[in-house]
Amino acid sequence: MLDRLRGVVTFDASVYREIAKDEGATGSAVLVLVLVSLAPVLVMSLINRGADLLLAPFHVVGALLAWFLYAVLLAFVARRFFEGEVDTEQMLRVSGYSSVFNLVSFIPVVQVAGVMLFIVGTVLGVREAAEFDALKAGLTVLVTLALGLSLVLALGILVALLGGVALLPRFNSR
Repeated sequence: MLDRLRGVVTFDASVYREIAKDEGATGSAVLVLVLVSLAPVLVMSLINRGADLLLAPFHVVGALLAWFLYAVLLAFVARRFFEGEVDTEQMLRVSGYSSVFNLVSFIPVVQVAGVMLFIVGTVLGVREAAEFDALKAGLTVLVTLALGLSLVLALGILVALLGGVALLPRFNSR
């Protein structure tokens, strides 16, 4: 796994291709994602003397859900719009390993760099998994990010509307 992580962070295309094709690599992709999602919680709990450790399970579950939905959207966009020969499990593996770049996402000074490296790693992973050229892989990731952000925005609006409706009787009774 460490050799694969080294290949991922050095953008070695052959490692991304190997991860995409290795059906046994899904478990290690989950492990990478879980460890990366726990890193900011652990650092903050050290700073706040353990206060944030209670958030760890929620952070891990949220990361796993977001990762799964991201991989489903990546596979859908790759197949539907760009005729890629790829499945969700391949996208789970390459995006799970690419999440290693998010290790620095909680450090304000380098946060943007971590996100950009994650995107570049995901583009490379999509290119190798779907056997695309770089343009199709980049467009797949951009369309997926746009769809994902749209879904999050729609869900946020729905929750706000439902929450607002739920609060109306309380305000009217005063």
